[in-house]
Amino acid sequence: MTSTRSAWIGRLLLVGLILWGLHLPLHDVLTYPDRISVLPNLQADADTYDRAARRLATTWSSDEVPIRVPPGWTTVLALLYAVTGPSLVAGKLLNFAALIVVLLLSAWIARRAFDPASGWAAAVLVAMSPGFRGYVGVLQYEVFTAALLCATLALAIRTSEAATPRALWPRALITSLLPGALVITREPFALAVIVLARDGRARAADLD
Repeated sequence: MTSTRSAWIGRLLLVGLILWGLHLPLHDVLTYPDRISVLPNLQADADTYDRAARRLATTWSSDEVPIRVPPGWTTVLALLYAVTGPSLVAGKLLNFAALIVVLLLSAWIARRAFDPASGWAAAVLVAMSPGFRGYVGVLQYEVFTAALLCATLALAIRTSEAATPRALWPRALITSLLPGALVITREPFALAVIVLARDGRARAADLD
């Protein structure tokens, strides 16, 4: 009974720590709603993405997408602006939602790969990460890309667990869509797509 109570107290403390960490970037966003970047040193190309997304949300012309950056993040921002109107806060709240996805999927992947304690550790590390806190508060793709990567890995794990070819191929089709979105958001992740495709092919060969 005592050990069970201690375990529950420990979990509650971890949940409190996670919630505390998550509230920090949200507090930053709401405290500085007019800043394109809460931390100016992280601004980089945020203004370029914001201006291009505002134009794209109005014209829906591919000419508005900057040719020097992948189109994924700009398009996502434009779709958001089409619904909410141009809004720095809306874009940062999208980043915050992506952070929640990263936290949940990181914890799930760590738990599956190791044990429940690793899942809790992953959740705490994501929630308390200074890097994630900073990038939630800037209109750039880093947190959104991290969410896409975690979702790709989680779906790849589920695909690898398919017991029959009939179960494998629908999962593989769904899994293939996210790496595509990942690449057009941040092109170096094309390497991740190659690795996942190789592993998927090996898994399919095992089931043949």
